[in-house]
Amino acid sequence: MVPWLVAAMLFVLLLTSLWGFTQASSSEIAPSAPDEMSITVTSGDTLWSIAATYNISDDIREGVFWLKKRNGLASTSIDPGDKLIIPLIN
Repeated sequence: MVPWLVAAMLFVLLLTSLWGFTQASSSEIAPSAPDEMSITVTSGDTLWSIAATYNISDDIREGVFWLKKRNGLASTSIDPGDKLIIPLIN
């Protein structure tokens, strides 16, 4: 292989690796604001039960949406011990 092509491929690999690290650090969740609260997920909790318990929205589906958005969640999967910020939407 041509040396400059190998160097270019390594450079692209390096850039994509660095881009992945910057994406991970920029997706960190900001600490809760004074008018928000933080909870620890316990066994049996779901985003739906949390949305209902804390009355995040009149529509539980919307509450789940806001929980996911505020906490940077890609899915509705949560585990005991996870920390969640409860957004105050109402």
